[in-house]
Amino acid sequence: MGKIHKDDIEYVHVDVIDPDSIPENPTGRFLSKEEIDVKIPPVIDDYDNSGCTLTILDTITKKQIVVESKFNTDWWACGNGSCDCNRSIEMGIWDELDKKQHNEHPELKEWQNLCFGYKRFLIIKSDSDEYSLDGFNSDYPDELKEEFLKR
Repeated sequence: MGKIHKDDIEYVHVDVIDPDSIPENPTGRFLSKEEIDVKIPPVIDDYDNSGCTLTILDTITKKQIVVESKFNTDWWACGNGSCDCNRSIEMGIWDELDKKQHNEHPELKEWQNLCFGYKRFLIIKSDSDEYSLDGFNSDYPDELKEEFLKR
């Protein structure tokens, strides 16, 4: 446990598991960062050189590719690699999906796009046991996972 000064923090994400663990303040005001003792979690670095090898399935074309990724499993399961946007880049069809999206949403400027969501690209194999296939595809529809994931 140690005190962290607010100027030392670039980004903080806190999941409160136990609401009773939030520090109480008898004055009824929010505690400043300087007033809260915190246990510093390990930094998750998407480029931590751990990398991973994954197989991604395009559920429409049935094409599969093996990806030797520089990103770690957290990036693929919980980060930017967890949706169709970055998975479509690996599949080589991001430009095609971006053009389709701009046709469907003419209000978007050329440099803008919306997340492609969780509809098409499933991770069907990984060299890591850190996440299950359900974990890598947690936001995808259950029907899609039931059809394509071997459990």
